[in-house]
Parts: sequence; C-alpha cells; structure tokens
Amino acid sequence: MAARPIADFEGTTMAASIERYLLISLYFMVVAGFLTLASTGELDPPTLVLIGAAVLYRGYLLATRRVFLLSSSWITYLTLVFTIFFLFDFLILSGNFVTATVHFVLLLLVLRLYSAKRNRDFVFLAVIAFLMILSFGDRRHPWARAESFRTAPNGCIPVLYQPDTDAADPGRCNCGVFRPAASLGRVP
Repeated sequence: MAARPIADFEGTTMAASIERYLLISLYFMVVAGFLTLASTGELDPPTLVLIGAAVLYRGYLLATRRVFLLSSSWITYLTLVFTIFFLFDFLILSGNFVTATVHFVLLLLVLRLYSAKRNRDFVFLAVIAFLMILSFGDRRHPWARAESFRTAPNGCIPVLYQPDTDAADPGRCNCGVFRPAASLGRVP
C-alpha cells in the first residue's frame, strides 16, 4: 500500500492545514494587537474605521477561504504612497511624530496583511502585533499600570482593579495586597 498525504476532513494536505492555522493565528494576533491599541483611546476615529475595516475584511477572506494577495508592483507603489502620507501626516495633518508613526505602522500592517507570502512577512506581522500590545503598557493608561494586577486570595485567579488613592495623601496609592470586599481594614 502506497503512502499518501494525510488529509483533514476537507481533503487538504496536512501542510495546507498547518499553513491555514498559521494564517488564522497571525490574524488573531493582529486583531488582539489592534483592539488593544484601539482600547487606549489614542487612535483617531478615521484610523479606527479604516484600519478596522481592513482587518475585518482580511478576517472575512480567511473565513471564506478566499485568497487576495497584492502584487509586488502594488506593494512598492503603496509603500511609496504611505511614506508620502507619513510626511504629510507628520508635517501638516497631525503635527505629531508619534501619531504619524503610529498611522504609518498601521498602514504598513494592513499592507503586509494583504501581501504576506514568506516567513519574514509572517514574522513582521507577529512583531507588529506584539508591539501594538506592548504600546498598551503606556503608564498614562490607568488599566495598564502594574499595580492594577493582583491575584485573588487563593492565588489562582488574576483580578484587575483600579487602585484607590488615599484621601489624606493623593500621591499615595493604596495598592497593597488584594483584600476581599468583606475586609474593612486599611490596605497597606
């Protein structure tokens, strides 16, 4: 009996199934990164709508098993257009280097979502998704503060809460050990 490729329930080979799993995993990493970045409230509405629509459409293409990849000539052209837009955004539109850079990186992310063919493209997507999540760690965002994360008394369940400030000393934060609601004592 001759060996034949292992197939899943739809008749595709194992290699194709693994590649699809990779694409879906990377897509969800990008979605998680974008949602995390969007939750900071720092993105303007046009960026949220345009980038969000592009990411959702990519998800639709993955869900329906359709392939849409940009050609290398389009990638070159759009990269030049995005670079010119970055300069316009930095100098005129937003006037802020960080905001213009975030817009530029998000546009490059969308470009890479629709042109990923090689391993380096997939690594680029994973790095950008990780950096979007990492940007959530900005100390200005109250939910990203390290003192907001504690564990429940049993040590197993992570609990997220906003620390209270001391009324007598607004600079002092009551961020001690998590205490159940029944505890009426002061948190050290």
